[in-house]
Amino acid sequence: MNETAAPVPTLLALYERDLTFGRAAKVAVFALMAGFGLHWAGQPNASAVVEVERPPVEDIIVQWAIPGGIGISAIALLIVGWRYLWIKKVFQNGVIIQGLVEDVDVYTREVSSDSATRSAFNRPTISSYYVMIRYVWQGTDKTIRRKLVLSPSFFKMYKGKETELILLESAPGRPLIRAVYLETPGVRKRRFFW
Repeated sequence: MNETAAPVPTLLALYERDLTFGRAAKVAVFALMAGFGLHWAGQPNASAVVEVERPPVEDIIVQWAIPGGIGISAIALLIVGWRYLWIKKVFQNGVIIQGLVEDVDVYTREVSSDSATRSAFNRPTISSYYVMIRYVWQGTDKTIRRKLVLSPSFFKMYKGKETELILLESAPGRPLIRAVYLETPGVRKRRFFW
């Protein structure tokens, strides 16, 4: 199949749907906020009656908070840029092939919270979703396992059903699941930051 993929997803769609892109963007913002926040919190209080001497470790943390935050943020932004360029390249130059959903795994765990405030019937949980997809590329069977940000049923991926993959001929082992990156109007999984 030489059918071209689809338009490149928007940055917001990548933030919401691509785990690597979304996590790196969060780390970039958090590192800057933490660096500037630690620096601000470590400044001496001019209106203090008694000046307390800080331990040397605290001075080092305050001194390096902003450069450390900027450095971590820069690394995270490099990952964001690299991931965006990779996805853009796959969408612009990739080919669409069919894959078969072989397995769907859902891992659910309870969120730790104060046991006195939660009832036995209303326990908060977090679910993680994984799919295993088999596809054939140039006569070779290949299998990928991917973590999804939403339930596989949201992307219409069910065990035994076909789904479209987009892959580069130069990297056939790293396809993208097309349905994950397609825009779904009116549906937002995550809030802007957390």
